[in-house]
Amino acid sequence: MRSLAQLERDEKCRVERLLLAGDMKRRLMDLGFTKGTTVTCVLCGSGIKAYLVRGAVIALRNEDADKVPVSEIKN
Repeated sequence: MRSLAQLERDEKCRVERLLLAGDMKRRLMDLGFTKGTTVTCVLCGSGIKAYLVRGAVIALRNEDADKVPVSEIKN
């Protein structure tokens, strides 16, 4: 299964779960990263990417995004 960190710019996916614990998991859930949520990668940088989640753009470090398994959205 792919992770959020593996998305290319303008690629959409669906969050499957969060493989994080504690405060970081809670923060991401508060920001809208919950199972079934559609996420779009809008910016790729060095060690960081920005994602469109429920109308807001959220930047995550790749090491955190790597712990968010995602599934492909079929057209």
